[in-house]
Amino acid sequence: MSEELRDHLYLWNTCWEQGCTGDAFEDPMGSQFDFVAFSNDGFALAKAVKRELSHWTVIYWDEAMEWRYWTTREPRRYDRSAIEYEITPDIASTDDE
Repeated sequence: MSEELRDHLYLWNTCWEQGCTGDAFEDPMGSQFDFVAFSNDGFALAKAVKRELSHWTVIYWDEAMEWRYWTTREPRRYDRSAIEYEITPDIASTDDE
């Protein structure tokens, strides 16, 4: 793995560890932690990991979707396959924008 990607993963994880508290999941407006931005960055990172380490199985967990389910309290709509899935080579090759 490139040093640049490793550093980006470290910073992304640090953002989670230092910025997301349990109370953030209770905030339906997302003012305590930006789950959407965090998830978008995580998705881009997951794709970058797959591109650099194509022989790895890379599983992505969408924290923004998890937060939406948590704040809406609609457990019947909870769809794990929409939140957690494998980053395939086809997904990894798509643009990050």
